[in-house]
Amino acid sequence: MKKASITLVVLASLVFVGSFLMLGCEKPDVTAPTISGLTVKLASPPNKNSKIVGKTIYGAVDVVVTATDDVGVTKVSLFVNDTTNIIDLPCKISGDTYTLFWDTQTALKDSVTYSIGAIAYDKAGNSAKTATLTYLIRIPNETPAEATILTPKDNEKIKVAAINIQWQGSDPDTLIDQQLKYDLYFGTNKANLKLAEKNIKGSSNPKDTARWSTSLFKKDFYLKPNTTYYWKVVTKDRFNKKSETKAYSFSREANEPPYSCSPYFPAEGATITLPAGDSIKLVWNGGGAQSNKSDPNDDPVEYRIYLGTDSTWNGVSVKASGITVRAGYVKGLAPGKTYYWRVVGEDHWKAVPDTTGWKFWKFSTAPR
Repeated sequence: MKKASITLVVLASLVFVGSFLMLGCEKPDVTAPTISGLTVKLASPPNKNSKIVGKTIYGAVDVVVTATDDVGVTKVSLFVNDTTNIIDLPCKISGDTYTLFWDTQTALKDSVTYSIGAIAYDKAGNSAKTATLTYLIRIPNETPAEATILTPKDNEKIKVAAINIQWQGSDPDTLIDQQLKYDLYFGTNKANLKLAEKNIKGSSNPKDTARWSTSLFKKDFYLKPNTTYYWKVVTKDRFNKKSETKAYSFSREANEPPYSCSPYFPAEGATITLPAGDSIKLVWNGGGAQSNKSDPNDDPVEYRIYLGTDSTWNGVSVKASGITVRAGYVKGLAPGKTYYWRVVGEDHWKAVPDTTGWKFWKFSTAPR
């Protein structure tokens, strides 16, 4: 029994050693795949702009090859002109047939002749390539559609100093993203509009929608009252085909003066203690439906502070001017006095509110 056990151990050892030796002697895979049958046909599903005419390709095609290997094909790629320019493409596999979807618009130039071929790889890195086929590549591009204007409406009347112009483009070519860009022309002379901004990019949601603000036309630009403005959009696709809208228009109506203000600090009739230096910061609210709004047309407003010890226009004087926010400092105040003050806003067009019947605001300084 003991001899039988020893015999089994020896046999097992011999089997293990033999297997190890066989593995150590296994030959590496040096056999390249076999690839053949390179053909080019219309892509499936077809695109309306794609076609093959003789040795000319327009748009998207399927490149079909047959590839086999004794171990297995791991990848089939396209090469253009030579194998230093490899293009990995979406691939459908059915048995030994490999179908590569190739959109010639994405990387190649229009009206240039290219040689194409396919290359197959196996797991060991061996490769084999087909003979090449030569085709003239043409870009089947159509002109983008004219932009659809969203705002403002044509001939619209507006009241404000600046508006956003918004539009949406589209392109009949849907095979690839056309990457539409826009040039915006703007001005008061319909026959000679100025290029206001070029290569404006559209958003992705909603697709190809873009906007431009009239405030960007030039530095410190505000729409002039009682003036008609014209504008148009030029749409450009990635191949620089263009479409152009007609010249649209909008008009800014007559200007309105800034709102009258109301006191915030000091509050009406309040008594305050002067800080060191006898200077205080006066603060006021805007007007209209919102206390933070300065002008009904959104024009910029500059303020003048009138202040004195008499509640008439003859008893006050300008203590600060050119103020662009609703707050300003006044100096030289005395303790134990009553002061009257008022703020007048002037817009970009020099319009001021009618001060007829205005009453002055009042505050007092505490004695020391």
